[in-house]
Amino acid sequence: MDVTSPIERFRIVSTADSSLLCRTSADPNASCRSISSRRARAASPFGFLLMAPSEILALVGAPRDTVQASPATDLIGEHLECFHAAGPAEDVGWCFSRDGLLLSFLRGSAAGGWTSIEATSISR
Repeated sequence: MDVTSPIERFRIVSTADSSLLCRTSADPNASCRSISSRRARAASPFGFLLMAPSEILALVGAPRDTVQASPATDLIGEHLECFHAAGPAEDVGWCFSRDGLLLSFLRGSAAGGWTSIEATSISR
């Protein structure tokens, strides 16, 4: 995954065995270093997709008992079951297919901006 922010640019390479953080630059010899899976998740703007819902709720400060079911919706021909929780500074929302596949995720706030990801197709 290539990550570009106003502060830095880097590439995260993850396999089942290890993760690498590589600085990107005009230098073809830019170095990579081994990092933990936890650090790879933290470095990636989409690392939350690899976290358990309870970890995400803790991260945004939303108590587990505040999770609410949202109205069901459809996406790419799938009926979705959706959930939402609000923390002090961020909201999160998940939508799953009936068989438990994560198809949509939203995290952020009006003040800080939103990060979302949504499936465009499914292959089972």
